[in-house]
Amino acid sequence: MIFKSAVMPLRLYFEARHFPADWKKGMPMPEKVPYAVVVKNGDDMRQDQLVLQMFTLMDSLLKDVNLDFKFTLYKVLACTKKDGIMEFVADADTIQNILNDTSFDVSVHLKKIANEQNKQEDINNTYLLSNAGYAVATYLMAIGDRHLENLMLTNDGHMWHLDFGFILGNNPGLKQYYPPIRINKAMILGMGGRKSEKYETFKSKTIDAFLYLRNYRQYIVNILVMMIDASIPDLSRDHHDKILSQMNERFMPDLTNEKAREKFTELLDYCVDSAFMANSLELMHRAAVFIKY
Repeated sequence: MIFKSAVMPLRLYFEARHFPADWKKGMPMPEKVPYAVVVKNGDDMRQDQLVLQMFTLMDSLLKDVNLDFKFTLYKVLACTKKDGIMEFVADADTIQNILNDTSFDVSVHLKKIANEQNKQEDINNTYLLSNAGYAVATYLMAIGDRHLENLMLTNDGHMWHLDFGFILGNNPGLKQYYPPIRINKAMILGMGGRKSEKYETFKSKTIDAFLYLRNYRQYIVNILVMMIDASIPDLSRDHHDKILSQMNERFMPDLTNEKAREKFTELLDYCVDSAFMANSLELMHRAAVFIKY
């Protein structure tokens, strides 16, 4: 299968054997199971690999204090500076496709899969937490080019991001005007809207995640400092001082926790208010894709 994207990624299926840790020669061979990957040529997937490693780090730091934000940490392997392979996450679809099938309401899809699995509370909780986790992680890494075909939703409620061709403040065209916290109208409606109890839970969890990760500001920024000489496009040596300074500022390092809570809450409210603008830009993106393909 070829995906509709600028570099036309290709999905391939392999037959794989998963050997348990205690397997020894002479034991029965494990059965073959399908393993799907996406092969891309034309993107520097070192950026994707770096972002997934940073998300994995943030997830680990949060889990250390029993904060599980339901990240979907698929594997990425950059082979050269312009091609690589990524794990294909099964039972997931783009938010765009889901909206097309549900009269533009994600909550309809969530109710459907929850009823089918009889897991209403689990799926709603997973959806809220994963939205909160990615809201903070994509804000700190300043992930760009966030449109509804880069946002995925699994059948168990995990919302997650893919395709990190624009990071650390780089954004194509009009998408530079997207709000700094990557939230949009569709995601909010999936929580029941801004006046719902679910949205208040999302808001509270997002703030909690941000405040905790602030404690590791220097640790997170220093990891990117070590990547300066890797010639990753969006972390180029020519502009790295500005890029890393801006990332440091996103942690609000000069504020107390109380003041940081207030400022981040204001920022989150602003980004939710700006979701209509993001929705307008999304319509323009869809029109461009339709014309192209």
